[in-house]
Amino acid sequence: GAYALDARSLTMPPSRELILDDSVMMPDVKRYAEGKYLFEGDGLLAEPSVGDTRISYKVVDDGLDVTAFGQLAGNRIAP
Repeated sequence: GAYALDARSLTMPPSRELILDDSVMMPDVKRYAEGKYLFEGDGLLAEPSVGDTRISYKVVDDGLDVTAFGQLAGNRIAP
């Protein structure tokens, strides 16, 4: 948009967990998707090893109309 704002000061709409499967993975990557997690490492999602990585995502659906209230300060919307 035309104005900048501090996203940390916003109340976001409800989010949902992003469900993942192996179709979102690149074939040469040593990761796998299970439920809401991407997992990378030597262990298993149920039995991780030290240094393994587990990632999950939450999404806000697009197409939402929102309103930001604040005071215009230059090119920013301030609280």
